[in-house]
Amino acid sequence: MAVFVGAPTGCAGMLASPDLPPRDRREVDASTWPESLPAFRRWNIETELDTIACPVLAVQGTDGKYGTIAQIGTIRTRLPKTRLLAIPECGHSPHRDRPELPASEAARFIHEHPPS
Repeated sequence: MAVFVGAPTGCAGMLASPDLPPRDRREVDASTWPESLPAFRRWNIETELDTIACPVLAVQGTDGKYGTIAQIGTIRTRLPKTRLLAIPECGHSPHRDRPELPASEAARFIHEHPPS
């Protein structure tokens, strides 16, 4: 199972990477960290979609500056087992802006898609 948080051009996993030096393991401000990671600016999840065969929960805040609902719609178009979660009054970081909603929806999604 895959659970993507953010837009197809985002990479939430980089924020908590254990490979970062200890001083950089904090949550980095989304408005500045992409500029410090040139490879990130070229990355796009759409190149990876053909490798995904499991159900996906695609999450996007409706007020996010770095992604759109249309972008996660692209994930659903390419991956039919995708559920979209568009969170109103939420910016780029649903886990921080509205933590109760992505947490409860992720738990429900996981419960509905047990390992086979």
